[in-house]
Amino acid sequence: MSETVIQRAWELLEKEGLSGLTPQRLTIYCEKIESDILNHCPTPLSILLLLWDHVASQSVSQVVPDNPHDCLFESVMTVLEVLQPRRQAMKRLLDDLVTAPCWMKDILPYALKWSRQTLQQADLNTGNILGAFKTHAFALFFFYILKIWSTDESPDCDLTMVKLDQGLSKMLQYNSLAASFL
Repeated sequence: MSETVIQRAWELLEKEGLSGLTPQRLTIYCEKIESDILNHCPTPLSILLLLWDHVASQSVSQVVPDNPHDCLFESVMTVLEVLQPRRQAMKRLLDDLVTAPCWMKDILPYALKWSRQTLQQADLNTGNILGAFKTHAFALFFFYILKIWSTDESPDCDLTMVKLDQGLSKMLQYNSLAASFL
């Protein structure tokens, strides 16, 4: 999909939120023929996934830190860095998701897929019942960090980094504790 369509989809999300994120509205924003948009983005969810895929492809970290904490920290911060120019659109999305359980249900499989991949890159086991719990917990934690980040007005996102560091430390502490019992 062209950069122009992606740019316009971000603008649409920022201005109209999830309720306006439709192929028909995107066609108007892009000044394209509706069938061109429908071929690539037939549903509102497909537009949102297009945006996420674009972010995910840009946020692939080349550096692989030595330990799980640093790897997870780097992965999340890289995503936030890519999202930085889209902060207002993300704030609108996160605000809308709080009152849109159907959207949450629809994006959950994609959030869990990203969460699982990110945990695996940090060499954390996701293949058992504890791994499934970690995957869900990390996805929820990432949503929490996104909410903090979207309103963080501290210089250099200091609040976000502190909450991320504290949360990852706590999650990995629980991971170690749970692993010792299994």
